[in-house]
Amino acid sequence: CTYCPQPLLALLAHGCHQDGVVMNIGQREVVVAPCLDGRVCYEAIRVQQGMGASMLTQVMLELLVARNEGVDWGMLTWCRDLKEKHCEVAPRPLAGEDGERLQQCLPTPVEVRNGSLP
Repeated sequence: CTYCPQPLLALLAHGCHQDGVVMNIGQREVVVAPCLDGRVCYEAIRVQQGMGASMLTQVMLELLVARNEGVDWGMLTWCRDLKEKHCEVAPRPLAGEDGERLQQCLPTPVEVRNGSLP
């Protein structure tokens, strides 16, 4: 029996063989797992509770309600289906004003050497 951690399997599934950062977006949490040299850097894994797919659906519905007459809070399931059908992770980094706003929201990067935190 061979064991391979889920973050490494995700990298392999996307054509990355050893190094990368895996982001698992659940309903109510996001887990970020860096991998170096074919190993998961467990001490660098970060979990953000309260942020996930359900929050994205709620924010999307708030925007739709504010901008569109006839859209109301009873359309949560419709909004979720719309999100799942048409939304995806940006294939390239955001540029310009959107990219600058995003950078302001992100924590300061941490350099990881040899699979361990400083």
